[in-house]
Parts: sequence; structure tokens; C-alpha cells
Amino acid sequence: MYAPLQVLSSYSLLQSPIKISEYVAKAKEYGYTSLVLTDVNSMYGTLKFYDECKKENINPIIGLTLKDNEDEYILLAKNKE
Repeated sequence: MYAPLQVLSSYSLLQSPIKISEYVAKAKEYGYTSLVLTDVNSMYGTLKFYDECKKENINPIIGLTLKDNEDEYILLAKNKE
């Protein structure tokens, strides 16, 4: 099973209604082994996302969506370094 590579949570102000705890719980229910979080211009939900994933034995993939006037970049962490 694959994980979508751009998912926004409620930490992306006015962009998404997804709550991290519900997102991780639903992923566990569906059998996901990895999840991605790429909030827009913020990483406020990263720690909660990481902790929730680890609690459910899901591999968290940390990311960030950077938006500038016309451009959008999706950055994903490659490793812990």
C-alpha cells in the first residue's frame, strides 16, 4: 500500500480539517505502514504526528509544503540527518 506524499492537517490554517489523531487512527485501521504530513509553511504538528505514528507502529515521513506567491515546493525528510 502506498502513502500519499502531500497531506495537510488542521495545523495548515484554513487549508484542511484533518486532525492528526484521527488521520493516524484511520491509517492504522486501513493497514498503512507509513504516513506523510506536509503542512503548509509550518511544522507545528510534526511532533504530535511523530508521536501518534510511533504509538501505532507506523513509519512517520516528515515533510513541509512551502508556498511562495506562485510557487509551491514539497519537501520530504530523507533520513534523520
